[in-house]
Amino acid sequence: MPMPEIAADTVERSPVQLRPRDLEAFNEDGAVCLRQVIDHDWIEYLQKAVETNLSNPSEYFTRFTRPGDLGGYVMDFWVRSHTPDFDEFLHGSNISQIAADCVGSAQARFVFDSWIAKYPGTLTRTPWHQDWGILGLSFAIWVPLDPTPEGASLEIVRGSHLWHKQFYEEKFQPEFDSAQTDISNPDGSSPEPMPDIDAKRDQYDIMRWTMDPGDCLIFNSLCIHGAYGNPYMQPVRRYISRWAAPDAVLAPSGKLIAERMRKQSGASFPIRQDALMPFEGDDFPLLPKRG
Repeated sequence: MPMPEIAADTVERSPVQLRPRDLEAFNEDGAVCLRQVIDHDWIEYLQKAVETNLSNPSEYFTRFTRPGDLGGYVMDFWVRSHTPDFDEFLHGSNISQIAADCVGSAQARFVFDSWIAKYPGTLTRTPWHQDWGILGLSFAIWVPLDPTPEGASLEIVRGSHLWHKQFYEEKFQPEFDSAQTDISNPDGSSPEPMPDIDAKRDQYDIMRWTMDPGDCLIFNSLCIHGAYGNPYMQPVRRYISRWAAPDAVLAPSGKLIAERMRKQSGASFPIRQDALMPFEGDDFPLLPKRG
């Protein structure tokens, strides 16, 4: 279905400013949920953008469910450069203001974006993991495109970004095995195995939220997070943008992640674990805070 043309300046931006208690939760807990801060015109725009992208996926499109599995769990990465409607949202909505507030700056570094869809009956879970690849403050902003009950929500281990530890994540699927065999931290130390959080849930403070379109969830990239499937009768789709502080640098860990970032950005940084390279070029723009 073709995307209707909507100029960015025809969609009203919702003014939003993170309150001190929002920033406190983000900094101390590692995550904060903001309610009804994204205009619903933009939500409809993103819903259609996902369907457009799904009909013509990028080379990074990934299906996590296997043939014969119930439901469907799919994801596409770096979609801004593949489907321009996502770029329109990034420049036209108030998302960059939210990001800039998180870093306490007049602008924030956009890193990359993706969307996730879990269709009714999906049993495949998103395993517990952290989002590596950046040295310095980095975070994700999740925008739900459908009502999301707690049972299909992202779960985050409160305060885990403050543990100052990196963990091997569980494998998402066999193609990610190569990323598990060569990972090291920029300082040369080795990550620890991911704790078995599901087996000892009572030992962790796990946060999750019921969310509606118009809400957004912001969380630090080093927070341990994961999600169940979708046992409900409606799809659960989310658009996710990744951001960083203006002074953050690339620190790719593992050949798979480094190669994907290199191919997308065209950057010439070497594929090695200790690469600490500045973000450069149009693929990683500094987007201004919008008043």
